[in-house]
Amino acid sequence: MLMSGTITILVIAYIVRKLPYTLRSSAAILYQISPSLEEASISLGCSPMKTFFKVTAVMMLPGVFAGAIMSWITPLPLSLY
Repeated sequence: MLMSGTITILVIAYIVRKLPYTLRSSAAILYQISPSLEEASISLGCSPMKTFFKVTAVMMLPGVFAGAIMSWITPLPLSLY
């Protein structure tokens, strides 16, 4: 299948181009999470993997959503014309 000039390749290229915005926002929120929360979860008997998904990932969601919004907000005004 030839993908040159199709909407699929344009969407893929845009996602790859704007991915650093989401990653930067996710990394920033990850650095703001206190390690004591993860330590408390592990000391109460949760596995490190469960701790990541139940504590860390849940607390990272606002940062991930903010990065996604920042990366997709720039083409919206262009699509209105």
